[in-house]
Order: sequence, then structure tokens, then C-alpha cells
Amino acid sequence: MEKLDVMQVRRRVERLTECWNRPDSPGVAVGLVREGELILGHQAGMASLELGVPIGPDTAFRVASVSKQFTCAAVLMLEADGKLSAEDPVRQHVPELPDYGVPLTVAHLMHNTSGIRDMLALMRLGGADLGMPARPEDLLAAIFRQRTLNFPPGSRYLYSNASFLLLGLIAERVSGEPLAKFLEQRIFAPAGMNFTRHTPSVAEIVPGLATGYAPAEGGGWKRAAHAFPLGGEGGLVSSVKDLALWDRAGRLQGKPVARLLSEHPASEVPVNAILPALDRAGVAEQAAAAAREGYECVKIKVGVGDDAARVAAARAAGGPRLALRLDANGAWSVAEAVRAIDALAPAGLELVEEPVHGLAAVREVRERVAVRIAIDETAAEPGALGAGVADAVCLKIARCGGISALLAAAALVRAHGGEVYLASTMDGPLGIAAALHAAAALAAHGPLAHCGLATLALFDGLADPLPVRLGRIALPPGPGLGVEPL
Repeated sequence: MEKLDVMQVRRRVERLTECWNRPDSPGVAVGLVREGELILGHQAGMASLELGVPIGPDTAFRVASVSKQFTCAAVLMLEADGKLSAEDPVRQHVPELPDYGVPLTVAHLMHNTSGIRDMLALMRLGGADLGMPARPEDLLAAIFRQRTLNFPPGSRYLYSNASFLLLGLIAERVSGEPLAKFLEQRIFAPAGMNFTRHTPSVAEIVPGLATGYAPAEGGGWKRAAHAFPLGGEGGLVSSVKDLALWDRAGRLQGKPVARLLSEHPASEVPVNAILPALDRAGVAEQAAAAAREGYECVKIKVGVGDDAARVAAARAAGGPRLALRLDANGAWSVAEAVRAIDALAPAGLELVEEPVHGLAAVREVRERVAVRIAIDETAAEPGALGAGVADAVCLKIARCGGISALLAAAALVRAHGGEVYLASTMDGPLGIAAALHAAAALAAHGPLAHCGLATLALFDGLADPLPVRLGRIALPPGPGLGVEPL
């Protein structure tokens, strides 16, 4: 990033944090990391209102759920050491957990797909909030008393602090030492993270630690109450500088995201071309170009203009081997969809996506036509993923709520006999890269239709770090997502 760009970002950060930059307000610390380097650090507000101490470059904070990634890293390190497997049953390491009669693995805990109820919610239901002292055994007892799960493991995504408390416990039992000691020896010390530690007790004195505050009734501030012990779900204290060092360590030693999701992910993901032209000649030209560039599948919007002419033109120009995928975006009624699909079917269609909106309507269309049907927007309806109303389901990371949630959704679709493919919500490079890693992991465990991820070229003036070659996008090399933000 050029010096001028950094100055512009700094000014913007200063404007965003201006409301906290006063001596009677708690504050924030902001860091900007690019290509492994902390290129901007900024602080505003007070670390201690009582003592009048401002936040500085080395101020430490309780980073709450940012702790969870370190707990997962500890578990993955133990897996690399051969001491456990992500596919181990949780009860192999925590026999106190009830037998729920279904497979529940360590991986389910890491991906927030375990179905285990959140112990913080359970404690609140029992009348205990965060301000009331509790012991670690109290939190575990709340988990172990639950005789059922919220849902079968792997079938849904639901954030659960209990899953990460159990992961921390597993790391301790398998390593034979406290989680704090394991993290210090294996992560913090090697990375030079001198201001980072795991603190199970909120009463522990931590040098340079900012006090947490909450708004007080009638104005002003009060100390934020927190009397629960902290484990793998939220016990970390760290600083902006140290978290930048963690990012650098990950870049030097980390794995691609896809390798964390699957032991043998696909090296590339098949994608469809988009034919946006609304006239016959334009679609023909785009289809011919897609075929020349090695695409195996193209997507055409229908329900707009002369669909029959454009679909026929795409078939004639693209050749017999090019798969034609139609996207109606719910433009039709059931009767209109049946008539249109029957009329367009002779061109040879791979599938029709979202011909109508709604589970009942999709089911009826599917029963009345001979072409495969996929759902997109309808996939967001409650129960849609397991309803079996379509032959395929289009999944999007933004709609699912993240990679882990998307993988859980895909597993549910596949369990009910459906096929999956991923698409973009016009994401930038980071969003597309995340979807590629998820798709690569999914391709290792079942059929994956051509994905709608070749969209970066649609942005004018945007350099495409994920080019399409012969109808495929290669998984980005390097650790993490493998691409940088714009």
C-alpha cells in the first residue's frame, strides 16, 4: 500500500473513532495488516477511566470470542502431533457428555454445527447472568445435564460457546497441561506475542489490561460485569500488535482454508460463465466466446425478453456439449414456469434455477417438468434445505452466515439426495476466495455442480486475482484464503 493510501486510511480511521477520543470515554485500538505487516496502528479513548490512562500501542484487551480461533489452532496442532483426530467422537475425550445417539465429533465443535446448547444461555435460564460468580464445573454441569441436542450434528449451524469450552477441555486432557500453558509454549512464545495470554480467571492481574466498561443508566459509564470463568471459548487477553504477529505467523506456517476443511480438497473449482446479453446476437457471441475459453456451463437469465430465441442462439453458438443453466429468479407463476420450461427444454437444459418462489410452488413445478430444478432464494425459507423439493440447491456464504454454516447446509442438502453448487452475491476477492475454499472442500466429499463464482471480471477496473482458465478457478495458493483485500 502506498504511503498516500495509508494516510488516507488513517484519516478515515481517525474519523470513525473520533467519538471515543475523549478523556471521559472508554476507547478502541485499531490495526491494519497488509501482506503480513502492521501498516497502521491507531488508538482512541481511555484504558482506565478511574486512573485516567489512555489506550496505547501496547494496551491489552480481553478479546472474547477471538479466543476461539486459538483454541481451534491448539486442537489442530494436537491433531498434527497424532494425539487426536478432528473426526474423533467428542465422548472419546469427554465421557461425561451424554450419549445423544448420533455421531458428534470434534470437528462439529469447531464448526459450530454440534447442536450442543450454549452454556451461557443455559446459565441465564437458571437465573445466573455474567455478573454472578460461577465455577468451571458449574458451566460444564449445565452442558452435561442436557439430554438432547438442538439439532442433529452437522445438519445446521448455530453459534455455541459450549462447543469451544469443550474444545479447550479436550486440548487440556489430550496435551496433559492447562490450555494457557499449551498456547504459550506452542503459539504465543514462538510468534513473539508478548502481550498475549490465556486467563481463565477474570480476577487475575494482567499488566497493561484495559478495563471493560458498559453504559450506565442515566449516562456515563460503569464497569462491565463479568464473573464467569473463561476457557477455550473466550479467555484470551491480547493486543493489536500481537494479533498482527499471529496473522504473520499464520501466513508463514498456516494452511489454506480448504485444507482445514478437508484433508484432500479439490485443486480447482468448475465455474459457469454468465451470458448477460438480452438480445439473440449478443447471447450468441457470448456463448461462442465461453465455449472457446473452455467453459463447460453457461448461465442465462430468463423471464426477460425473448427467452426462446436467446436460449436457442446460445445452444447454436456454444455447441452441443455446453451445459445451459437458466435462472428465472422467480419470475414465473407455476403455470408460466411449466409452459416456459417445456418450451425451452428441447434446447437441452442442465437445470432451471428458481423458476418460482416458495417451497410448494417449486415442488409443483418439479413434479410437472422433465428438467432438473434448483432453488436459490427459496433456499432461505425455513426447512428448505431438507425439504427435498429440488434437484439442486444454490448456496451462498453471505446467506448461510459463513463457511462453516455453508458446509452444514450442504451436508443437509446432500443427506436428502440433493446436489449443491455455490454462487456469489457479487462479492469481492475475499468473498470469492472464501467460496472457492468451501467449494474445494465440498468437491472432495461429493458431486459439485458448476459454481457461479466467475464474477470478478464483471467489475470494471478491478484486477482479478482469481482468473478463470478452461472453465475452472484454481484454489489460491498460500495460507488462509490466499488473496489480499482490495
